[in-house]
This record gives sequence, C-alpha cells and structure tokens, in this order.
Amino acid sequence: MIFTKLTLKDFKSHKNTVIDFEPGISIIVGENGAGKSTILEAISFALFKQHSSKKIDDLVRITKNKNSHEAMSVALEFIVNGKEYRVKRNRGSVSKAELLVKDSDGGSTRISSGDTAVSNEIQSLLDMDGDLFLNAIYIQQGEIASLIGKTPSEKKQLIGKLLGVEGLEKAWKNSLPLINIYENQKSELEGRTASSSELDSDLKSKRVTLEDLKIKGNTIQKEIKELEELKTLKAKEKSEMESSKSIFDKLNTQLQNENENTKRVFEDKKKFQEQLETLKSKEQEMKKLERFSIKLPIYLDFLESVKNLEQITKEREKYQEKLDNIQKQKEILKNEEEGYNQYLQIQKKLNDLNERKSKLEGELAIIKEFENNKANIDKEITENNDKIEEFFKEINKSLNLEVDDFTELKRKVVDFKVEAERKIKELDEKSSSDSQKISGLKEGIKSAEDPLAEIEKVDNQCPVCKSNISEDKKNSLIESYNNKIKFNKESIDKISKELKKIKNQKNVFEKKLEDIKSIEESISEYTHLYETNKKDIEKVKEIDTKLKTYEDSRDKLDNVLLSIKDQTKLQKTSKESHDKYVHAQGSLDVLGKEYDTKDKLREVIRNMDVEVEKVKVAMSKDVYLSPDIEEKDLRERIEDLKEKDRKFNQLKGEIVQIPILESQIKNKRDELDSIRSKIDNIDNNIKATKYNEDKYKNVVFTYERSDEKLKELNKEINEIKGKGTEIIANIEDLSLKINQNHVLKNKLENVQDYLKLLKEIRELYGKDKIQKELRNRSKPLIQKHTKNFFEQFNFDYSDLKIDDEYNISVFGPEGESKLDMVSGGEKIAIALALRLGITKAMSKGNIETILLDEPTIHLDSYRRHELIDLLRGMSTLPQMIIVTHDSELENAADNIIKVQKEDGISNVILAD
Repeated sequence: MIFTKLTLKDFKSHKNTVIDFEPGISIIVGENGAGKSTILEAISFALFKQHSSKKIDDLVRITKNKNSHEAMSVALEFIVNGKEYRVKRNRGSVSKAELLVKDSDGGSTRISSGDTAVSNEIQSLLDMDGDLFLNAIYIQQGEIASLIGKTPSEKKQLIGKLLGVEGLEKAWKNSLPLINIYENQKSELEGRTASSSELDSDLKSKRVTLEDLKIKGNTIQKEIKELEELKTLKAKEKSEMESSKSIFDKLNTQLQNENENTKRVFEDKKKFQEQLETLKSKEQEMKKLERFSIKLPIYLDFLESVKNLEQITKEREKYQEKLDNIQKQKEILKNEEEGYNQYLQIQKKLNDLNERKSKLEGELAIIKEFENNKANIDKEITENNDKIEEFFKEINKSLNLEVDDFTELKRKVVDFKVEAERKIKELDEKSSSDSQKISGLKEGIKSAEDPLAEIEKVDNQCPVCKSNISEDKKNSLIESYNNKIKFNKESIDKISKELKKIKNQKNVFEKKLEDIKSIEESISEYTHLYETNKKDIEKVKEIDTKLKTYEDSRDKLDNVLLSIKDQTKLQKTSKESHDKYVHAQGSLDVLGKEYDTKDKLREVIRNMDVEVEKVKVAMSKDVYLSPDIEEKDLRERIEDLKEKDRKFNQLKGEIVQIPILESQIKNKRDELDSIRSKIDNIDNNIKATKYNEDKYKNVVFTYERSDEKLKELNKEINEIKGKGTEIIANIEDLSLKINQNHVLKNKLENVQDYLKLLKEIRELYGKDKIQKELRNRSKPLIQKHTKNFFEQFNFDYSDLKIDDEYNISVFGPEGESKLDMVSGGEKIAIALALRLGITKAMSKGNIETILLDEPTIHLDSYRRHELIDLLRGMSTLPQMIIVTHDSELENAADNIIKVQKEDGISNVILAD
C-alpha cells in the first residue's frame, strides 16, 4: 500500500488541508501542538475509523459559531496491487463513508458505502484489520528507543504486544472469572437438585394427611347437623316464653319506679315546707330594716354636696388670682413697649452687619488658602526642575550623550536596548551550539573508554567479539581509542574556554541591559515630573487671577467691625425694657385670655349656689344633718345605713320565693295521690300474668349450650378446612418443585458441558499453547526480515540471530557480539531493523509503507544522528512517512511537509 493524497476539512485543528505524498522519505515537521500527529491519526481514521478522542464529535474543528451538525470530512487516496483507491469518511447531520476505485478511463466506481462495509472492504484489500495496522505499519513514539534500552524480557513483552500475544494473555486471564461464575452456577444447581428424593417422600406424606382430615371432617359435619336441629327446637320454645317474660319484667320495672317516685315526692314536699318557714322569718326582719334603707340616699346626696362646695370654693379663689395677674402683666406691656421696639430695630441692624462680616471673613480665608497653595506649587516647581536637570546630567554622563529632551532620550535608549538584546541572543545561540558539541564529544569518549577498559584486561582477545587478535592489532586498537579520547578531551577544553568567554561577555551585556531597563523606568518617572510642572505653572496663573478679585475685602471688613461696635453700645440702653416686655408677654401667653377667665369665674359662682340649695334640702329631711356635723361622724352614719340597706335588699330578694314554694307544696300533695293509684293497678296486672321463671331458665340454658357446642364444632371444621387448603397448596408447591428440579437437572448438564468447553479454550490460550506457538512461528520470520534490513546498513557483520528470549546477537570477523557490546550506531541500526522486521512479519511480507511518529524521541544526540544516517541510507521501502519536531531529520528527507498553527488553525507548507 502506497499513500498518494490526504484531504482534511475541519478535522481537529485542520480547517482545509491537502497533502500530496510522494515515494521515498516524507518528513512532517513542526512545533509541538502544531497538528503533525493529527495527519497520521487522519490516515488511521480514513482507513478503519480509528481515533484517539472519546467521541467522534471531538474530531470536529471548534469554531465560534459551530452547531451540533457541523461538517467534517477526511479523504485518503492510496495504491494497492497496482490499483488506485479513494476512501472518504465524513461527519455531518448523518455520518457517511465510501470506497471508490479508479477506472482505466479516469473515472471512479464505488465499491462499498457505510462505515462497517468500507472498513471490511479495506481490511480485505490490505489483508489486515485496524489493530494490526496500528501495531505493524504505524510505529509509535518511543518504540525504537525502547528496543535499545529495554532488557531482553522487556523487549519480549513489547514484541509480544505488537504481535497480539498480549491480547491472548488478556483473554486467558479474563476467562478465569467467567469460569468461576459458571463453577458457582454448577455448585448452586447441584445443591438445588440434591433434594429430589426428599420432595417425593414429602409429597406422599402430605397426601395421607389430607385423606385423614377428610374422614374427621365428615364425622364433625354429622354432629353439627344434629345440634342445629336441637337448637332450632329450643329457640322456638324460648321465643314463645320471652313474650310473657317481657310483660312480667315491664310491670315489675313499673312497680319499682312508682315506689321510688313515692319516696322522691315525699322528700321534695318536706324540703319545700322547711324552706317556706325560713322565708317567713326573713320577711319579718326585712320590714324592720325598711325605714333605714329610705334614709341612705339623703345622706349620700348631703355628703356629695359638702365635698363639691369645698372644691368650688378653691376654684373661685384660683380664677380670681389669675384675673388679677393678667391685669398686672398688661400694665407692664404698656409701660415697656417703646424700649422693646427700639431694641428690635438695633438687633436687625446688627444681624445685617454680622452677615456681611461672615461673608468678608470667608473671602479672606479663601485669599489665605490661595496664597498658601501658590507658595507650595512654586516650591514644588523649583524642586522638580532641579531633579530633571540633575537627571539629564547623570544620564548624559552614563550613556555618553548630550541630550536635554525626553523624546530624543527615549529614542537613544531604545537603540541601546535593541543592540544589547541582539548581542545576548547571538551569545546564547553560540553557547547552545558549543554545548551540543561538548555532549557529542563526551559521548565519543564514553564509546571509546568502554572497549579500551575491556581490551586492557584481556590478552590478545577482542573485547567486542572475543576473537583472537595479534599484539600489534591490540596495540593499534589501544592507540586508536586513546587518540580519540585525547582529541575529544582537548576539543572539550578548547570549547569550554570559549564558553567561559561567551558567559563573561553575556554577563556584561545583561548588566548593560538591566541598566537600560532601569533608565527606561526613570525616564517615565521624570517625564511625569515634567508634565506635572507644566500643569502647576498653569495653576499659579489661575490663582493670581482669582486673588485680584479679592483686593478690597480687608478694608470692607474693618468698616463693618466698627459699625457693629457702635450698634452694640446703643442696644445696651434698651435691653432692660426689652427683657421686661418679653417676660410679661410670655406670662400672658401662659395665663390665657382675660374674658375666658372671667367666664369660668361666673360659672363657678353659679355651681356654688346650686350645691348650697342641695344641702338645705337634705337637712330639711333629717334633723341629724346640719352644717356643723363632722365629716367622720357623717361617714360612719352612712356606712351603717349602707350595711342595713344591703341586708334589706338581700332579704327582699329572698322572700319573693314564698308564693312559689306554697304552689310547689300543693303540687307534691296531688302527685302523691296519683302515684298511690298507679301502684294499685300494677299489682293487679302482675297477678294476672302466668310467667314461670324456672322453666324459662331451663330452656335458655339448653339453647345456649347447644349454640356453644355448635361454635366449637364449626371452629374445628374451619381449622380442618384451613389445614386441608394448606396441605393442598403444599402438594401443588411440591409438584411444581419436582417439575422445576427436572428443568434444573437439564440446566446443570448444559452448564457442565459449557464449563468443559471454557476450560479447554482457556488452556488453548495459555502461554504454552497458542501464545507459545505464535512466538515460535513469528520469531524465525522476524529474525529473517530483521537480518535483511540490517544487511542494508553495510556493517561488517555476516549474520544476526534472535534467541527464544529475544536476546539479539550479531556475528562478524571477530565472532559473536551481544547487543550491549556493539557501538551506539550499530545499536540504533539493530533496533530499527528489528522494528521493521516485526512490521514485515506482521504484514505477511507485503510492506511498502511505514508511518513513524516521533522516532527520535528519548534518544540522545549521538544516537539521534545515527538514526538519521540510517534512515537516509534505506532503499528497500518505497515509502516512509515520519512525524517529528526534530529539524535535523530534514537531512534524511526526500520530501518535507511543514505544519504551522496560526490562530488555532493548522496550515501545511510543502518545502522545496
């Protein structure tokens, strides 16, 4: 298979990429993250729809306005067996895939469509599936380095993974849990089918028990029938006797009730009589207290009038005094009015003068603030000018300049800075180049020191292939290794001195760059000072303008202060009249209107006359009352009358019950006569009944006994029915379990057969079966193809062998050499040949193209150069596509494809 063209549209970071692949070695080069490996992933996606993302939507290029149906497509053109094919897969609202073949006339014919059909057709064409493609044709990052540095067992494991042995081992391990599951099912089924004989025995026992219950139930049913007939007979007799009993019981109850009523009525009559006698006694007492109750209102009215007269007298004196005070304050207002008005006029003038004074004092404060601000700004301007002048002196001296302008100074500093950065970059590049040279020389020393140490330990024997050599040959080899070590060490010393010199030069330029950056910061600071001074000068001009508007404020303030002093002296002469007037006016406001006070005084005098008349009326009704009576005696007399009045009203309320009690006593007498007549009638009716209590009790006993026995028998028959139902259910359940046991036995046989098959398959997938067979069959092919590839590199070796543990040996003129005994370049060649040999073995010898992803990763500088030389010399593979960020690989390329990313989009540039 040869790849000819790849087209990507919105695939990951590629918006619209077209790559034409040519025969030979094609290098895809670019920075990390540029989108190089995406090209190899696109090839795998086009062929087998394989990708590294979690879901296919993640392959669609992200755009600002992307919706859920954004289109993405990958198309790959390739040649197989002389025919040209084109496979295309896209993702849109519906995912599509198609495979076409180019006709002889230049047109195309569709072979298949749909993801699965296309993948199957490509698998048939290439004779490999997707997993084999990834393991064989696609050589992933670090595989070549791993084949150099890993131990034989680790190489064996890696090669096994590439061959698919790891999948067989995983299947062998994963089959054990499945076998354990079926082993558990087998044990469970064996346990569940072990109780068949017990179920049969239990079924027979249940059937015998059910038959016994049927016999016992029939006997009880017969007994129930006889008892029901007896119960019916006694129920009839009982019903006939209960009618007479009901009449007898009713009459007895009536007789008892009427006897109780007689006792109750007699007791009520006796109680009412006693209550009547008590009330008659209270009626006599009430008549004696009636004359005292009549006097109580007179005494209360007299007391109230006396108290009212005392209060009214005090109010008359208060209003008379208030009226006199009002007339006095009015006289003061009349006498002091002129002085009061004079005082107010002067006060108004003073208020106006003080307001002018405050305004002028505010203007003077503003003047002072302006003058202080101006002085501070002038001082700051002078200081800033001094600092700027000193700054230019220092800078001109430091940089050997003659400038006094900030714009010119900035331009000069930028020139100095650019020059310093350019020199530092040149020195860094030179230092990096020399450091790489030292690493290569040190690697060369190490590659010579190891065989030199070995050859000095042995006599006339090659340390690499263990073959015999002459003393001259030995000395020649020792001299060659020593010369190489000496040359490399001298070269390292020379380059190290140059590196030290470069470092010193770099320190000088870095110090100069730091000084320039410090100057840049200072320029910004002093430029700010310069701009500040320009603004401050404008501020001073504004202050001078404002100060001119306040020139005559001090004279105006002196005149106002003199006027305030004169008016204050004049005001003192009228202050006493003003104070008296204000005090009198305040007193009148508190005292109120004069006519209101006069009206209230007249009303008080009228109320006094009314109360005097009330006192005279009370004295005329009781001789005990007089104006000279003491208040204490009056109150004691009133309390005594109140107590007698309360007693009088209490007795008056109680005796209203006398007529009611007399009526109730009469009613009770009539009720007693009626009850006695009812009792005589009831006695006559009882004697007329023919009810026999003993006979009735005997019938009831027989009826109730038969009923209880029936309930016991019905309970017993119900229990028998319940047990029978339960046993029938048990019989049905046992029959079902026996049938299920037959099913479980069949299932057990199936599980045993399947377990046997699983164990046979697991044994087949084991290390000593298919795995071993696959390794044994693959190893000769891998060895054959590895040897063929290794021979292309023209090393002085005649044979290459791989043992069962994947230890690799080469054979030359001096005998066998293990992998750890050959040089670094030879190790790289063997590792590359081994990986290509594995690829050819897995692809059944039909290998035309290989894909290498970052093959130089994890390799040191020396081995990286060796691999590049080897790839450059390969001629048997028609096509090799290599993804790398290592620009040195470009030396081995026939075609160079550069990938760059700008604004998140990968672009491809085909180099000349």
